[in-house]
Amino acid sequence: MPYHEWFIEFETKPENIEEFALKIDFALRKQNVYYDDLIAGKVLKPLVINLVKKEGFQKYMKSIKMYFNESFETSALKYLKIVFHFPHLK
Repeated sequence: MPYHEWFIEFETKPENIEEFALKIDFALRKQNVYYDDLIAGKVLKPLVINLVKKEGFQKYMKSIKMYFNESFETSALKYLKIVFHFPHLK
């Protein structure tokens, strides 16, 4: 069965990654009724999180010759923190 798969590099890894994934999945289901229908109807499996080692994204981008300047990276990280802000997830 298909599923959404997220690759996340944590500054501080949650104690229980499976519980963390369920909390994010629940938050997504509350935000998006269509996603909730796909999960409830067993069309999609719940969210799967894969841990990325420290600086894994940067190392990968360099390995495929995708270099960004520091201001771009800073802007991108700020954007991601805003878009994926789940203050109730700890």
